[in-house]
Amino acid sequence: VKGEDVTESGFDFKPTEDVSNVEIELTNQPTTLTGAVTDNKGQPSRDYVVVVFSQDRERWTPTTRMINVSRPDQEGRFRIRVPGGNYYGAALDYLEPGEQFDPEFLNRLRDSAVTFVLNSGETKTMDLRVIEHP
Repeated sequence: VKGEDVTESGFDFKPTEDVSNVEIELTNQPTTLTGAVTDNKGQPSRDYVVVVFSQDRERWTPTTRMINVSRPDQEGRFRIRVPGGNYYGAALDYLEPGEQFDPEFLNRLRDSAVTFVLNSGETKTMDLRVIEHP
């Protein structure tokens, strides 16, 4: 709206306001991270949770699309969709409900996480190793 990205924050249109300077972007090419996870012995793991979160601390909020979690599918692989951007990713043996939105937890987790970039519309495969819950 008026040159500002309001995807995360939202925007209120007032009844008498001119709304002519709004750009809406849609895509049928989602940005996706996929992969498998191994345990500390290098063996495939099927009991884990992957946390992906933005490298931008301002995006560590409960309403963001820049934080997502995934558990393994029937084949032991994970799939996460997030918008394009710079991310941290980590596989953990457990995650408390809602913990992925706790800035203190994310701050501790980022020291052990892998950094990566996902471009808009890109599908990237990245294998991870389970790390100790921080």
